[in-house]
Amino acid sequence: KEKSALLLGTLAAAYAEAGRFDEAVQTGGKAVAVAEAAGETTIAANNREYVKWYQARKTWREGQAQRASSGN
Repeated sequence: KEKSALLLGTLAAAYAEAGRFDEAVQTGGKAVAVAEAAGETTIAANNREYVKWYQARKTWREGQAQRASSGN
């Protein structure tokens, strides 16, 4: 199940990169649900955060939050 949540999260990110934000939100939500069902709280929390970006019509990339918080 963890792999399924990770794969769904990756697919959601790909949708966002392609400008398909509605599908990114939907798929990201599925990633959250699968992760929660598997007890993967960190993966679920991460995907919840990513979905917020997609709802704002923004993409998310690895390390983006760290750069934003450090001012770079």
